[in-house]
Amino acid sequence: MSLNYLRQILESRYGWSPDIIVENSLEAAIELRAQALGLEASADKNLLIARVANDHEQLRLLAEALAVHETWFFRGISQLQDAANHLYEVSRQRSREGISEPLRVLSAPCSTGEEVYSLGILLSQRGLSRAQVAIEGIDLSSQAIHQARLAIYGRNAFREPNWNQPSLLNGIQPLGDKWEVQSEVRKLAEFRVGNLLDSNPLHERYECIFCRNLLIYVSPKKRIELLHQLASWLTESGRLYLSAVEAPAAQEAGLQQLAPIELQIYRAPGRTNTQERLAPKAEPRTNSTAQVAAAQVAPARRVQVFPKTPATAPPKRSLAPVVQGADPLKKAENAADAGNLAEAESILAKLDKRTQSSAEALFLRGVIAQAQGSLDEAQHAWEQAIYLDPAHGPALQRLWLAASARGDMRLAEQYRRRWLKRRVET
Repeated sequence: MSLNYLRQILESRYGWSPDIIVENSLEAAIELRAQALGLEASADKNLLIARVANDHEQLRLLAEALAVHETWFFRGISQLQDAANHLYEVSRQRSREGISEPLRVLSAPCSTGEEVYSLGILLSQRGLSRAQVAIEGIDLSSQAIHQARLAIYGRNAFREPNWNQPSLLNGIQPLGDKWEVQSEVRKLAEFRVGNLLDSNPLHERYECIFCRNLLIYVSPKKRIELLHQLASWLTESGRLYLSAVEAPAAQEAGLQQLAPIELQIYRAPGRTNTQERLAPKAEPRTNSTAQVAAAQVAPARRVQVFPKTPATAPPKRSLAPVVQGADPLKKAENAADAGNLAEAESILAKLDKRTQSSAEALFLRGVIAQAQGSLDEAQHAWEQAIYLDPAHGPALQRLWLAASARGDMRLAEQYRRRWLKRRVET
């Protein structure tokens, strides 16, 4: 059995897009499984792959080793505040109606718990307790769930602008050189290991579901299936929160978007609520020659010049020679600049797992894919880059241009605003 076969199994089981699983990262994860199973390093790799592929727990552990857990407290604070306000109002209405069951909220994947506790802090500040709201976090990683249950975090977990001083946050208390979530907030939360794509892993209706930055790792054929599943778990007034890069998938799935559009709030199709205002529908996509040309941005390195219009490609930069002794990522950039795409890909494939998973490396992968004519793959890589670094200017600009080329002017405008905001802040 080959690595490609294992990629297909991971897609079938967890929805992961095969092209996001870097070969040397997959091989390293397989070696870890071999060590855990007490197998020799020289063991037949095909037999090991077969053993992992046919054992759900071994496959989960392999996926756990491949997963990227990049999150922090109060990330996407505007969405969290919107959810807290919505839950507060619905809770008051239910109290007037004499309904005693708590509202349910889902964070999936919840990673190490920062999203769950961030919402818990906002809800506790509004006077809501476990009797009114319960927040469930689910993740396929048992290590991440263990960390979430500990509720102890380092300074790096607090990075959101204006919310990055844990000593000033209600619900957070010092614990040595770390920070601990206080008990009244922890009571709102519950965590468990689970696969979001299982047919019936959950048995509740949720008033709010947070599923942000997962779809960028999910294969196209699984994205719509997952979105329909999440929408079916919502209450009549329930809200689904996604990230901006996932808006096209939500539109394709037929979800209804609520205003304001920049918050990326969705609900199940066909539901009506006169108290909520639907966002205007996206403009129809076109494929004019000028728009298609805009997507064919030359594979220059980080573009620094702001184009006058979204349909204007940034000017090409002079090709930089390959510098001997430069760091590997820089060598890959120089090779791509010189048009040596195969060499650039080869260098990227040999990078360590941490560097391969960086925003810079993912951006470069997108540039290479675009130069090879794989626009979907390029967009996917840039979406991953801004997930890791929301202010990554070059990736935001490429996504803006790509959305313009597709005729999705609403999404293009969102990327443009984020790009401009990043320029102003820096």
